[in-house]
Amino acid sequence: MQTSILLRLDVDDSSGTISATPMTNQPPYTYFTEHLDMPRFENYLIQSQDELLYVYILFYGRKLEDVYKIIVFRFDFVNQVWEEVKSIGETAIFLDPYSRGTTCCTRGTNLKKESIYFTKGRYLYNFNLETQSISVSLPCPHISMTNPHSYWLTPWAT
Repeated sequence: MQTSILLRLDVDDSSGTISATPMTNQPPYTYFTEHLDMPRFENYLIQSQDELLYVYILFYGRKLEDVYKIIVFRFDFVNQVWEEVKSIGETAIFLDPYSRGTTCCTRGTNLKKESIYFTKGRYLYNFNLETQSISVSLPCPHISMTNPHSYWLTPWAT
């Protein structure tokens, strides 16, 4: 069984040393005790502004591509524990097929709050964390069906 440890790295510029401080060795979610019948899952560790998020997606279905559930955790740096999040407010989370992700504020945009966006093939999925509902769209129908790779980019503000 795999063990995960969350470390804080501190860099001392004057001496050129890096120290690692263990923050927790507890996973945010005990997958194997909660959903033994879910044969596929994906997980994402996302650093956002001043918080650390962990997203689990559980899949089911004949091809194991249907989303069963999405669970979001936030790391509590004071108590050094993961806490399940029921709401992400005016934040949208974007996940890519390579276990990477980013976040964005939805205020003043056409993005939907409480949303987790991800792609599967040519389709864009929007999972609403608050209502636990999912919608699917085909925003770019001209994307190749044989090579539909997608990436989320976060441009740096200037």
